[in-house]
Amino acid sequence: TSHIKRTMCDKPSSKTRRRRPPLSQNFILIVNVIIFFLTILLHLNSRLPSSSSSRTNDVAKSRLAVPGTAYRGTIWHNERTVAIETLGETKFARCDVHTVITEDGKNIIDDWLFLE
Repeated sequence: TSHIKRTMCDKPSSKTRRRRPPLSQNFILIVNVIIFFLTILLHLNSRLPSSSSSRTNDVAKSRLAVPGTAYRGTIWHNERTVAIETLGETKFARCDVHTVITEDGKNIIDDWLFLE
């Protein structure tokens, strides 16, 4: 009986991996240029003021009175009210953040939004 040695070249193995073709240099260059320009655009956009938010703030400032000067209604509070901070008001409404003691007297809630 003769023994024949097999080499790896004789039979392709099922574990042989196929190599992916290398990416072309042009493709890599194009992707890098796109990433560069997107980075520049994002940077420039983050430095610009938001026109809609500044307009909204200007309108709100012009329409809201100085706290404590315009609202003519009765300001509500009771014995559990610890503090009141007015966020904004007009002649017809007022928005406050109240700090209150809970009914059982064991806790304090410091962010109770209150509209009058």
